[in-house]
This record gives sequence, C-alpha cells and structure tokens, in this order.
Amino acid sequence: MKMTRKLHLAFKSLTGLKNISRGQAMMICLLLVSALFFNSINVNAASGNAKVYYLSSLGSGQTAGIRNNLESMGYSVTRTTMPTKAGLKSAYQNNKIVYLTSHGSTSGTTTCSDGSLSYNDITANLSNLKFAFVDTCYSAYTPSGGMSMTYKIYNRGASSTLGFTGTVTMSSYPGGGCDYFALGVFQYAYSGYTIGQSVSYSKADMMTQYGQYYGVDTAKTYGTSITIY
Repeated sequence: MKMTRKLHLAFKSLTGLKNISRGQAMMICLLLVSALFFNSINVNAASGNAKVYYLSSLGSGQTAGIRNNLESMGYSVTRTTMPTKAGLKSAYQNNKIVYLTSHGSTSGTTTCSDGSLSYNDITANLSNLKFAFVDTCYSAYTPSGGMSMTYKIYNRGASSTLGFTGTVTMSSYPGGGCDYFALGVFQYAYSGYTIGQSVSYSKADMMTQYGQYYGVDTAKTYGTSITIY
C-alpha cells in the first residue's frame, strides 16, 4: 500500500474520533510524516576525508573493500599507492581516517614512495585524525628509548590507532591473511562497533577462516572505545 493511501486512511480514522478536529488530525498526520522522514536518515552518518594507501609491491589487498566501507559510512575516500613521506604526514593531519598497507620496522618506520617515515617525523597536531590503521609489521612495536609509530600518532592527538607489535603476513592468495583481517575491522566498524570490538571480532574471524592468525594476534589498539560510524 502506498504511503499516501496509508496517510489518507489514518486521517479518516482520526477525524472519526471524538474531540479531534480536522485541523488536529491533519497536524498529527504531518507529525507522523516528519517522524518517518527523519527516521529514514542515518543520524550517525560520518563525514570528512579519508585516505586508503597500499604499497605497489605488496598489491592492493583489500583496499577496494575498505574504501567501499568507508564511503558507505559517509567519508569522501581517496585510494591510491603509498605517497611520499611528506604526503603521508599531510594525510595524517588533514583526514579523519587513514589506512595504509606497507612495510614497517622495529625502529618505528613506515615505507613510503620516497623512503622511510620515522615516528620522529610525526610532530604536527593530529587532533583532526579519528582513526589511523598502520597495517605494517612492527607498527605498534616500541623501539628502545623511542615510540612506536601508532603510539606517536595517538600521542600527537589522533583519537584511535591500530598496528602490530610483530610481523604480519598475507595468505597464499591476494587479499587473504592480514588483508582479510583489515577488511574485517572496517566491516565491523561500519556495523557500529568500537575499534576495540572490531579488532577482537575480526581476529576471531581469522581463526574461523584460516585456523591461524597470520600475525594479527599482535594487534595493538590505542583508543579502543572510539567508533568511526
């Protein structure tokens, strides 16, 4: 039945009641229409810019799916190969979400297109950044006398960060292993779960899918209670 027909029947029913004038019945119907309209809008829709990066030598992994999830949340997403060091620093400053899959090291670096970005290079205020997922080996590993990359980003103001204290690997087919985990994190986040919950559920899915973790059991999160949708 069309909505106009339903409203017409509702109007007739209301006007048939005692002590309700036609004007009052019309007002009630209009309020019902407004409630239905606003209920159809996702008041939790996200907004802002997001960047999704991948290192060419590693392949694009699940970055297309991650982009799609972020776009469904409401973010304006750019997906491309790894930027320069300056480009990645700028991305952390000027986006709500940054995801990257690349190489990392125990000295707290991330491989960019023109070399390695060190945690020491992260000096700007990053309070605009809601979530950074540095999907590299050792991105959450703390070097002697220093900081991990993910902690430094969090320390500079990001609401939440995710990385790994150990090595992570892909499975034998593209998009598997740690890439499968990464996609799962964003799928759960899209469903409204916190970052901490999304990580836990996606780790559990890894065991169901593969019977092993491919290193994602070393995942470490700062700002676990944050939601991005």
